[in-house]
Amino acid sequence: MLKQRSFKDDKRFKLYGGNGVSVEGVHLDFWWLQNQTMSVHIKYTKKVFADVHYLVIYVLKPWTKNEWTQVLVLYQDGKARILPVTPEGADWIPFGSSILIGESDPSAKRPHAAISQVDVLVEDMSLKLTYTNGNYCAHANTALLSTLPL
Repeated sequence: MLKQRSFKDDKRFKLYGGNGVSVEGVHLDFWWLQNQTMSVHIKYTKKVFADVHYLVIYVLKPWTKNEWTQVLVLYQDGKARILPVTPEGADWIPFGSSILIGESDPSAKRPHAAISQVDVLVEDMSLKLTYTNGNYCAHANTALLSTLPL
């Protein structure tokens, strides 16, 4: 007999913080690609974080001293959400553009490009994505961040 259980809270953990940039990892209790996570390597600190379902990049709002805005979310299935910096006077922006980064299997029921490893190069705010099929996307520059004074 099937039993329904409550979901546990998301586990959030700091991957990097400095120079007006904060990178956070998240582990979910339930992920649609069962038992698949990615590892995140912060090249600047040489730290490696396993069991990440998605990472979030925040930047300091340029006109504030302690307010952060989310600019990129990258999920283990290759989906990414990009958000512009929250405009001055607004608390947050509810939606951003969603894109799939990577090669998707056209026969899959749901388009995805499963990521096994993300290398975060905070020096130039670029990412190297390694996929579970062995392909990679080298240094996908997070151009939104390069316009900010850090």
